[in-house]
Amino acid sequence: MRCAAGLGAGLLLLAATGCAPSAADPNRIENAPLEKNIIKIVPMYGMNPFGTVGGGSKINGFVIGALYLMGPDGKGVFGDGTIHVFLYEVDRTRGKKVSERRLVREWLFDTEKAKPYRSRKRYLGGYGYQLHCAWGDIDLGGKDVEIEVHFERTDGRVITSLPKAYTVPPS
Repeated sequence: MRCAAGLGAGLLLLAATGCAPSAADPNRIENAPLEKNIIKIVPMYGMNPFGTVGGGSKINGFVIGALYLMGPDGKGVFGDGTIHVFLYEVDRTRGKKVSERRLVREWLFDTEKAKPYRSRKRYLGGYGYQLHCAWGDIDLGGKDVEIEVHFERTDGRVITSLPKAYTVPPS
């Protein structure tokens, strides 16, 4: 009984200090203000982000589990601009000093297209997006790839994430 009371008090303390996710009205999220001054991008991927996106039985896409566009206060916000997601196939042939990248697919999410992918709650890191990117019938099974995210602000400045390297599992 004391354990349950202590757990309840701990959860109450977390909620009071802002460490717990806060529920948000979907209309409020839909119409949330947009931050123009995005200064950093933090994409977070799972160990294996690949799978079937939009149905099917073959691996045909990936999910960016959480994408935070960081505003001046260091918290994730909804950005005023366009999210670009790039998928590159990478040739890591032995003996080459530099890997060669070939663009396979690019996805664009302007402020309207990104709305369905907005987080419904504000977490410790702020608000973010969960992006689902399907590449269609392209066979990338067993291939080395890199995923890179850019955010193009309305003033033309482009903020770039570091590329994340993976080997796509065989389909």
